[in-house]
Amino acid sequence: MTTGPHDQPARFLGSPVLQRITAVLAAGLAFAALLVIAGSIEVPYVALGPGPTLDLLGDGIDDNGKDTGAPVVTVTGKQASPTSGKLRLVTVSAADQLNMFQAMSLWFSGDEELVPREEVYPSDKPREQVEQENAADFSNSEEAAEAAALGELGYPLRVRVAKILPGSPADGSLRPGDWLVSVDGAAAKTLEDVSKAVAARKAGEAVVVQYQRGDTLGSARLVLAPRENDPSKGRIGVQMRLAADVPFHVRIAVPAKIGGPSGGLMFALAVIDKLTTGELTGGKDIAGTGTIEPDGKVGPIGGVTHKMLGARRDGATVFLVPSDNCSEASTDIPAGMRVVKVATLHDAVRELDDLRAGRPVPSC
Repeated sequence: MTTGPHDQPARFLGSPVLQRITAVLAAGLAFAALLVIAGSIEVPYVALGPGPTLDLLGDGIDDNGKDTGAPVVTVTGKQASPTSGKLRLVTVSAADQLNMFQAMSLWFSGDEELVPREEVYPSDKPREQVEQENAADFSNSEEAAEAAALGELGYPLRVRVAKILPGSPADGSLRPGDWLVSVDGAAAKTLEDVSKAVAARKAGEAVVVQYQRGDTLGSARLVLAPRENDPSKGRIGVQMRLAADVPFHVRIAVPAKIGGPSGGLMFALAVIDKLTTGELTGGKDIAGTGTIEPDGKVGPIGGVTHKMLGARRDGATVFLVPSDNCSEASTDIPAGMRVVKVATLHDAVRELDDLRAGRPVPSC
């Protein structure tokens, strides 16, 4: 049987070659569609990684990363001492609103960690609230660091009014900046002293608070308001902090986008270095992290391995780590970096002195 010319296209349409071409085109279209979908879908993860560092002994930077030309730590009313070396504040970067390709690329890089967004930005809190809380934690860490540093240098710490709650018993009688001297005759040397004296009274009863405002002593009779969580107990409605009554002022200026409490230890060391003669760093490039209490206790933080990587990337050779973070830090110490364990600010100062002298220091 012979075929006519009109039979050729029909035979070609059913040929294996055309079937393969069609399959390849279909697969390509499907793959392209998957690419479009993957590129447009936002994954519920945040990528955490090594963030930028800031030398607290050098000049500051603004929110755009530009040099401000002014020192990060400034002292007014007292001559600051010259410094050398570096004391690095370390951070963790957080990349959000990632599509699938971006998330996978960051994950395969090896330096980034993908965590559920809920861990960084809880769904029950607006992002603005989380950022405000981080900013408040950061501000509190600066105040605690200054108190810890001055306490370490031998300046006595006192209880100071930081904030008055509107409509509270103290509103109109006490002011932010007042130094508390006593409550019902009991000396107010610590925050616990004040809390204990107030706790001895019930809501509706009165306490007499003696305070110092400038060079003037005053007293106020405050009728305790009920606590929200326990109406039988009273409160005076003030937020307090420990501070040193010194004739000079310390200011720490960092970009507003840096938040959280983990810079406390390094802030305190920078203040000490500015207020003392000699070189705290011994000329070394030193980084570190850890929260700090006014009494000098150093607390654990998150993201320590990311912070160590960022510090080493920027040239640090020594990293101060809170003792409670040692087990995590020891799992991934960057090459060329020495990790030093600290539990208190006093430990950190002593161990930096030992490093300068070539003596052994505790490590993780």
